[in-house]
Amino acid sequence: MAVYFGCSEHSQKAQNIARNPKVSFTVNLPYENWGEIRGISAAGRAHCLTNPQELESAGHLLLQKFPEGVAEYAPSCLEGIALFRIVQEVISVLDYRKGFGHTDLVTDLGRADGQP
Repeated sequence: MAVYFGCSEHSQKAQNIARNPKVSFTVNLPYENWGEIRGISAAGRAHCLTNPQELESAGHLLLQKFPEGVAEYAPSCLEGIALFRIVQEVISVLDYRKGFGHTDLVTDLGRADGQP
């Protein structure tokens, strides 16, 4: 699972990641109360993209996800933006319907071909 994000190349976030690439994030479904929370929680390391092909690919995904918001900044929409890829090291599935704070650790983070 490739997770990409961007931020200003001069932001505090980019500076923090340059010092320590450890990051975490959650993705959850909409909920009205905490007892309905479902999603994933992940931790890993963020790597700043430098490979031109990967930058182009991530930029294309960004344009697909946010066509209106990013398009207004085109053609220099990525100027001054640092793009990162997160390599997950720990993933947990959240399902608070099973109890507050309930998580199930995903133990196999390998790819289908057996590579990490």
